[in-house]
Amino acid sequence: MVKEEDKNIDQEFFGMLSQLIQMASSQGDQQGASQLSALQQRLLPMTTTGKELQARSGEIEKVMGKLREAGKGLTREKLLELVLTSESDLQIEAYASLARPGMDYQFFQQLSEKIDAAQGEEKARLSSLRETLLETTRKIDEQLQERINMARQNVEILLKVEENLPEIVVQNLQAIDDYFLQALVLETEEAKQKGDQQRIQKLQHIMEVVQDVVQAASMGPEGVLLEALLEVETPEERKEIMEENADKITPEFIESLTSFMLQLENADDEQAKQMSSQVRTIYREALRFSMKTQMNK
Repeated sequence: MVKEEDKNIDQEFFGMLSQLIQMASSQGDQQGASQLSALQQRLLPMTTTGKELQARSGEIEKVMGKLREAGKGLTREKLLELVLTSESDLQIEAYASLARPGMDYQFFQQLSEKIDAAQGEEKARLSSLRETLLETTRKIDEQLQERINMARQNVEILLKVEENLPEIVVQNLQAIDDYFLQALVLETEEAKQKGDQQRIQKLQHIMEVVQDVVQAASMGPEGVLLEALLEVETPEERKEIMEENADKITPEFIESLTSFMLQLENADDEQAKQMSSQVRTIYREALRFSMKTQMNK
């Protein structure tokens, strides 16, 4: 079946699979993330695109290792030296992708000087390398601009939403990335320059909602449950929430409350210490609820 679908299992497919793995992991679905990762690992060596991705991944790891070795001492001259020792076009492309900011006008000027000073086969090799770098950086810049433009379009769409903004953000969580956050900042700065207070308020509201949704997603089911319990004030309300989420009141959840309490109690912030009292109350109620549930089984 895999061989029959080889042409359909392309880069877009693997990209979507990676996104699903990230989403499952961020939402606390470790079993789902593990199953999807296992599927990805099986498909990589069995498909044409998968083999290409594995080869590219290997070259990228080599390049990353050399860049890490250079560390803070990575200058344009050192970067050019590393690029000149590339063993394949994949490595050249990896340098362009990972060190794009360092490949500026001065970098290419230094490369051109080396080409002018070279002769014969070396001159041809360096000229070919320059063309590869120029083409790769051009594509990277185009892709970057496309992603920024798409992110700004997504911001505009959210600006028109009148109701249920959190739900819409949750449904489109895969679009909330660094480019989206950058677009939000850019749009806010432009609105401030124009003095458009209404737009500024809407953008700030979107930012607050996005932060809340992303935080909740990163906490997983246990964190989301704790947040819900912290938002209510009475034991009756907390009991109702626990009854609705009885399957989540696990030993792991109670253990996480203990760890969270210790973190809050050791914090210097007064608000954190006040919250530790709330968490302690929730801990006691959750422990009592768990024991009662076990006894009724």
